[in-house]
Amino acid sequence: MSAQTLAYARAVNIRAGDVPGFTAASERDREHESPSEKHFERRFLACAGLPGHGSGRSTEAGSPTFERKRGIVSASVSSSVSIAGSPLLASTEARAFAGRRLRACLARAFDGLMRAERPRGAQVGPVSVKYGSPPAPGASGSFGLRLTADVTVRSIPIPFYFDLLGFAYGRAEVTLFAIGLPAPFPATLEEELFSLLLRRAKARAS
Repeated sequence: MSAQTLAYARAVNIRAGDVPGFTAASERDREHESPSEKHFERRFLACAGLPGHGSGRSTEAGSPTFERKRGIVSASVSSSVSIAGSPLLASTEARAFAGRRLRACLARAFDGLMRAERPRGAQVGPVSVKYGSPPAPGASGSFGLRLTADVTVRSIPIPFYFDLLGFAYGRAEVTLFAIGLPAPFPATLEEELFSLLLRRAKARAS
């Protein structure tokens, strides 16, 4: 990744000051992803045609993962920025998230992750996928996906929510990842972070 692209990604991605009350995951945590998490990441990239699976792309640059835990309630969020070979390619890939085939692919990848990561003796229910298109004024494409599954432990179902929101602006593709357990990631904060990423992408556009 060029220095210019890396500087752009760092300027756009979320950082600690954007999520008060959250703590950045340690380098050790990020370096010790489980094999199933790495497999899910590869499957996700393959489904979505993100960096490493398309032509004319640079390497993705992501933010740290920021976490907040209160008893059994947990939430985490991160973002990523990648640069497509052209504005047309960026907008085309962003709009591809509306496709049923892609959503089915993501559901299968998410189901595999949930089953691999579930606690011993737990059961994983069917994965559901909901699609939307969050407002992104000025962007050439935007998407919103929520993947949900119940993990049943000792007959108690625990919902797990995984949200992906993104947009294309110029050659940039920006994605927000938000996870909530047993409730969705706070909607107001999610909307604020999505709007913040869009404002930063516009401000840094060349």
